[in-house]
Amino acid sequence: MTNEPLLEVNSLTLDYHLAGRKMRALDRVSFSLKKGQVIGVAGESGCGKSTMGLSVIGLLPQIAKIPRGEILFEGEDLLRKSQREMDEDIRGQKISMIFQNPQNALNPVFKIGTQMTDFLRFQQMNQKIKKRSSKKQLYEMAIRQLEDTGISDPRERIHNYPFEFSGGMKQRVMISMALSSQTSLLIADEPTTALDMTIEAQILDLLVKLKAKYNTSILYISHNLGVLSQISDQIMIMYAGRIFEMGPTSIVLGSPRHPYSSALLESLPGRHTKGKRLLSIPGYVPSLDQLPSGCSFHPRCPFAEDECSSITPELQMVSSDHWSACLLDQRRGRQKWKWI
Repeated sequence: MTNEPLLEVNSLTLDYHLAGRKMRALDRVSFSLKKGQVIGVAGESGCGKSTMGLSVIGLLPQIAKIPRGEILFEGEDLLRKSQREMDEDIRGQKISMIFQNPQNALNPVFKIGTQMTDFLRFQQMNQKIKKRSSKKQLYEMAIRQLEDTGISDPRERIHNYPFEFSGGMKQRVMISMALSSQTSLLIADEPTTALDMTIEAQILDLLVKLKAKYNTSILYISHNLGVLSQISDQIMIMYAGRIFEMGPTSIVLGSPRHPYSSALLESLPGRHTKGKRLLSIPGYVPSLDQLPSGCSFHPRCPFAEDECSSITPELQMVSSDHWSACLLDQRRGRQKWKWI
């Protein structure tokens, strides 16, 4: 792992423009990701996690506008690149993304081998390789990729259709395609949510092994802090489009500085003794067109004071490499946020 960041996001701000309304989905998001590092992104649904991932890879809908900020990848601002440059040089080449439901990413009428070799051919075309691989060579490459992801009998299975694969096997196919060009950055958006716990553990183990093999950086998006504790080096807690807490995973999860981070941890079954009631955070994540003033979490926070409703807290360093955006924590030092 080098000290130079592979990805550096600075003050990224994103608005959705819909039916004459402007809705802020990301608000001054800043972080950096080093080569070979895994950053976990946590938060409830609607907090901006997926929007951030889609911003990095440039797959936003037309209603999304970025008024300020920059996304530096290998020193170049991706926001200044055209869609053609992103297609030819970045997406599927240096940055890849895997999604929650692999079933929607695979075409049901084509065999797995056909889809994998088409993708490899497309990569070689964009890489402007003069002597491109033959159909047989592409199939051999695809078989090796399936082998790397732990699919048994890859020479037989490559001729199967997607419906003949389980959910876990489909996700392995998507991972193998994502890493086929030795991708520098993999964005994983809830890749194990649709899988049972046993298969989820296998996929996480696979990602860790492939990360080590290819020295790939991973931006891992999940609402599951248990999963993130296993795979991530650093963790970001997001809420209503902002980063509320950020730092080394063991520190953030072991000693959270923001009430929202503490609440997410208190919601985990393993944090409680048998028979004790789990925490359910009161209220809901606010809609983008109805964000409250001040700290956006204050309507749901039992620790909030008057200033929390009028002052928007900035993300500040509260200890070495540990950042938090809570006024009370910043002004009084670490608090013990006991929800239950």
